[in-house]
Amino acid sequence: MKKLTKIDYDSLEHFWETCGNKETLILPFDSASAEFKTIKISAFKNGYLLSVKSLYEVEATKISQYSSHKESSRKTVPESEDQKDEVFETIQGFEKYHSPLCMKEILALMSSDRAVNIWFSGPSGCGKTTAARYIAATLERKLYKINGDGGTTANSFFGANTVVIDKETKENKIVFSDGIAVKAMQEGLDENGNICGSPGILFVDEAASLSPGVGIALNSILETRSPVREITLSEDNGRIVKSHPGFVIILAGNTNGLGASSSSQQQYSAQRRALDVSMIQRITATFRFGYDKKAESEIINSNILDFETASKFMEFKDCIRKAMKDGEILTPFSTTKVIDICDSFKMFCLQNDNFTALANAVTCCYLESILPDEASVADELFRVFFGSKATDLVKKDYENYDYI
Repeated sequence: MKKLTKIDYDSLEHFWETCGNKETLILPFDSASAEFKTIKISAFKNGYLLSVKSLYEVEATKISQYSSHKESSRKTVPESEDQKDEVFETIQGFEKYHSPLCMKEILALMSSDRAVNIWFSGPSGCGKTTAARYIAATLERKLYKINGDGGTTANSFFGANTVVIDKETKENKIVFSDGIAVKAMQEGLDENGNICGSPGILFVDEAASLSPGVGIALNSILETRSPVREITLSEDNGRIVKSHPGFVIILAGNTNGLGASSSSQQQYSAQRRALDVSMIQRITATFRFGYDKKAESEIINSNILDFETASKFMEFKDCIRKAMKDGEILTPFSTTKVIDICDSFKMFCLQNDNFTALANAVTCCYLESILPDEASVADELFRVFFGSKATDLVKKDYENYDYI
């Protein structure tokens, strides 16, 4: 625990040099004062993020430093000079997480004094949800996750009256149950609304699928005029709920909320419709995610230990992605799918040679789950690199089964 006494430039510069990776700081003024802004700016410039624990106490966490991953002792796929310095994070639980280039900007916004709403846009399985989990782990904040699919209602976010059994009278009674957004807003506050811990993060996955009515209802908590957001719960006798000043909302979708704007986005049928403009205008910043080639290379090399098989699989993956861009294949060949194939390969190679094991993994994890025309293109690409189609290498019992 360290005590701040001076806030002039030179004193602050020296102060951060003496701090470790995580420190609890005692402030000479309350965290709602104008002087605190000076401290936060100085902290961020020196690589620290501050989270308020109480009125005069904050926690300083050093932003993770990039570190080169350890090279495998086996022979790996050759890398270009600019790829040798792989950057994987060391946050607990994310020891092999390769953060996107925009992560520093996202963390900077998360540590600002204003209320922010962030949108993650990108194809299926590219790491949007993992990024939200990583941010929560880095900042040591609780992540409240909800899926914005068609079954999600405004009550899911804000709450509703429910019938429960009274423990004393054993009779039914009606009580109001807070929704996930209300719980996230109040994270880090005590029952009187005073700051007692770190703020929560509300993560709305598949946000582009939200129904128009739910989107409009969310506008009340997406308002960013003040760091403290406020909503009125009419069903709970007009109860007013105020958020922690550090409360942040992250929304994620395969589109940016404006509807499908390309052929590759048309496949996300639930997200083709554009959200209301009033909701989109409340988004502070949008960050576009993609499939991380360096992370995928690390995944493949650490799971497929044979150099030739790993090399050919990476080339096959790149060609599938090109076919996706050209419109020949619409079903995503995502980073998640690469992980599924690698995990399956490790199991299948115990009983087969490497090429056959990979053919089985590609077939059951990808080819069998896409349209026949797409599977035909992907299978032909597999033949180009491995000499045979994946489906030809997979054993099938045509004598006893009809594959229709």
